[in-house]
Amino acid sequence: MAIVYAVKERTQSRIAMKKVMDYVAQDYKTMFEDAQGNRLKLLSGQNCCGETAFQEFMATKKQYRKEKGVYFYQYVQSFKPDCGATPQEIHQMGIELARRFEGYEVQIATHIDRDHWHNHLIVNSVSCKSGLKLQFNEKDLEQLRTLSDEICAAHGLEILKPYRKPAMKPMGAGEYRSAVRGGSFKFQLMNAIDTALAQSRTQAEFTACMEEMGYGVKWIPHHKYITYTAPTGQRCRDNKLHDEKYLKERMEQHFAQLERTQGFEQAAGEPTKNHSALSAAGQRYPNRGMGRYAQQPDGAAGTDGGAGTVYLNLADHSRNRESHPGLLSGDIRQTGGYAVSGHQRPAQADFADCDRDALEAGEQSELEDTAGIQGADGSAPTPGHAAVEAQSKMDGRGAALLDGALYLAKSVEDLVNPYDPDAERQKYAQECMRRKSGKKKKQKHGYSPQYEQDMEQSM
Repeated sequence: MAIVYAVKERTQSRIAMKKVMDYVAQDYKTMFEDAQGNRLKLLSGQNCCGETAFQEFMATKKQYRKEKGVYFYQYVQSFKPDCGATPQEIHQMGIELARRFEGYEVQIATHIDRDHWHNHLIVNSVSCKSGLKLQFNEKDLEQLRTLSDEICAAHGLEILKPYRKPAMKPMGAGEYRSAVRGGSFKFQLMNAIDTALAQSRTQAEFTACMEEMGYGVKWIPHHKYITYTAPTGQRCRDNKLHDEKYLKERMEQHFAQLERTQGFEQAAGEPTKNHSALSAAGQRYPNRGMGRYAQQPDGAAGTDGGAGTVYLNLADHSRNRESHPGLLSGDIRQTGGYAVSGHQRPAQADFADCDRDALEAGEQSELEDTAGIQGADGSAPTPGHAAVEAQSKMDGRGAALLDGALYLAKSVEDLVNPYDPDAERQKYAQECMRRKSGKKKKQKHGYSPQYEQDMEQSM
């Protein structure tokens, strides 16, 4: 197994190149003694001699008048300790790797003074054949690593897994400190995206929720990334959010899965969150999420023909609360343009068949008790008993509706005025400061807790 990396040479000059080449060619690092007692120096050169590589490098530069800028490049091929190869084989693999720099002079030195034997490749920046300078970027380094793996495999050595550039950039130290202080706009953006995803089933609803929270979303089909704009004006792409679930490809897969699930539910006849009976806010804003904009439209007077009359569907309440905790998506629904007042029935009320039958049976029993109709055994009801029982049933139903209305009001209040822990802490700190300043004023004017207690006892 071998790894290949580039050594960044900050100083580029004639003297710096001379020092590096003398270092890699030291005898105690490159000298090897075989089983027969022969001493071999593991130093070679490509298009040059290993011992006189520096002079040949400078001669090439003077020939093409390129003695400025970058003088040389250095690469290291390091092997795992006890990899199973001999020093001669490792040196041979370094010579084969230097062939990647065809037309350039390369000094190859193998160091065996450490547990991990490694090859040093010093490459002249000027070609000895064309006079062109070497251009070697990150992509070329990946190709060099691939070539090293092929050479190791040919010599029967273990190879590394293919190199892959990480999809997400790691978090820097400055951003980490900002996140600890709670001032990182990226983490605030990620929280907003999570909230919008929990309330949306389509891309349009997600965009509307983000815009409601003050974030701009630039989601263009033929663009590679999604670009978000924070309320403070800062921009950020999806690949800078430290989690692959925010990437455009993952987001599209998420909404596609929701769309398929919704289609299966509709085909099976099960009610879904995007029912035909839209919320009041959903009719005014068809592209927005129902749970977030549950508010009554203008003109909902509750009279005959009113288009904004709403009722509370308690049957779907538990299901919607499980899917979206704290929201009432689907609980507020329209009655199809008819008012619900007195004994009027909604023309297209979205009740289930069992709920409708139970309601009709309850109304019929109330009418029979109120009119004093005899029971099944033929006995006459007690005077006033029917009226009291009917009144109790109506009170029970009214109490259930009242509880539902109170829960609805509380949920809407939570949506309009969400709980802000930072504001609560600031308010508590201000209250502590106010009390502390009040105590200081009392002490300044000669007041004390014991004096106040004596005054209260005397009174």
